[in-house]
Amino acid sequence: MHLKSLFSASIIVAAGTLAGRLLGLLREMLLASQFGVGSSADMAIVLLIIPDFITSALILGPAGATLIPAFAARDHRRILALFWQALLAGTAAFIVIALLLFLQVDHLSALMNPDVAALPHVTFAFFLAMCSLPMSAATSILTAYLQYRGRFVAPAFANAVFNVIIILTLWFAPAGLAVFAVGILVAGLVRLLAHIGSFLRAGDTFSKPEFSPWELRAPILKTYGITAASSIFNVLPFYAPYMVIAYMGSSVALFNYAFKLVLLPGLLFQSLVQMVLLPWLVRIRSGSDTINSHALTLQLCWIVSWVTTLSLSLVGPSLAMLCFGYGKMTAEDIAQVGGLFSIGVWAMPGMVLTSVRQQILYANERTGAALVSSALQAVLVIPLCWLGERFIGTSGVLAAYVVLQLFPVCILAREGHKRGLSHGLFPSWNYGRMTLAATVVLLPLAWVAQWFVLGALANVVVAMLIGLVSLGAGLLFCEPLKTWALQQVKRA
Repeated sequence: MHLKSLFSASIIVAAGTLAGRLLGLLREMLLASQFGVGSSADMAIVLLIIPDFITSALILGPAGATLIPAFAARDHRRILALFWQALLAGTAAFIVIALLLFLQVDHLSALMNPDVAALPHVTFAFFLAMCSLPMSAATSILTAYLQYRGRFVAPAFANAVFNVIIILTLWFAPAGLAVFAVGILVAGLVRLLAHIGSFLRAGDTFSKPEFSPWELRAPILKTYGITAASSIFNVLPFYAPYMVIAYMGSSVALFNYAFKLVLLPGLLFQSLVQMVLLPWLVRIRSGSDTINSHALTLQLCWIVSWVTTLSLSLVGPSLAMLCFGYGKMTAEDIAQVGGLFSIGVWAMPGMVLTSVRQQILYANERTGAALVSSALQAVLVIPLCWLGERFIGTSGVLAAYVVLQLFPVCILAREGHKRGLSHGLFPSWNYGRMTLAATVVLLPLAWVAQWFVLGALANVVVAMLIGLVSLGAGLLFCEPLKTWALQQVKRA
């Protein structure tokens, strides 16, 4: 792929990811407005979470990681044979998984709030939601093929399309679990049809599918098994807290609204880092200024994430009111969401630094530490969240999630320092000076904004402006950044 095409693909993927995240937040806002935080809300979130977790863990990432290299190693006829075989096998496997899950609907309901099992149409709604699983599997196989063919629009905007249908369902359709489940099913179907349309526009129209020669053999299945296991490690920290909350009988809805607010800025930061940082690090890894570039990157990302986190934590209640102050949400519910968000948002610096250090190691072909850190997170997430919920409540689960983000930061920092690829977690007093300067500027201004500026939206906007001011104060103490800026001025 040429550099221009690669840049265009990156822009498309970034735009699709951003659209999907923002529409996902709007989806949660409408979900809160229509269902509130009761048993119906808990079940509606479960109808979304279970298919999403299974698809993300078992088919979405593993399909691309397995099939795209396999497509590249084959001629046209064998590519088509592998595609159709994978499509048939994946769809059939997920029909079986959906059936097995449906047979466990009574047990799943019993694990949650006792009122959930008594809700009308629970079984029917669960059946409809599980029917979306085979369509998601087929969509993932098509995504892998389209990415191999260099067609990124449909895969990039897949989540955006899905969320648009859910939003329309919540906006126009009458409230109810069965209607919501129909919306999930229709959203999965529309997403699949969009991929089929892109597949047909690629010129791959056939009188009949090509199934021979048989390509779905042991090496491909072995690769899929390894990538699926790795994918489970990666996605489990995002879904295990829901399992703990449901098992302990707490409100899944309250946790979900706060957790989605927590993840939005962190995941957007991570997407930006992955899109922009890795190509730049690959270019400069052979230069003499590599270590300074790593220091500049780490310090810049640290101060940006710190200022953003502190700003958001201070306006948590206002942000919760802005996003969820509608419909069936009471003032107490909104206050709880804001309090939970103010705790959970402190996971963002760890998420950002983990992503940055991963890119530094990936650019230098070091992947072992990232795998170890992901595995450690997957092993510890359930015990930590259970302990947090057991002794503190729902806020303890979010506190556990914050602690969980520290493990990969420490592991990757140690690996980077040992390999001479990046500084340690706190390489010098420079981090302290940056953090102190940003905090000293931020706290008084944020206090003024909270007390003298009225309105949730105004508070958020003012907090953003304050964040920019304190960000500038922190960056004044970022020595590599000042050196880099002076070099650019001299060159100009």
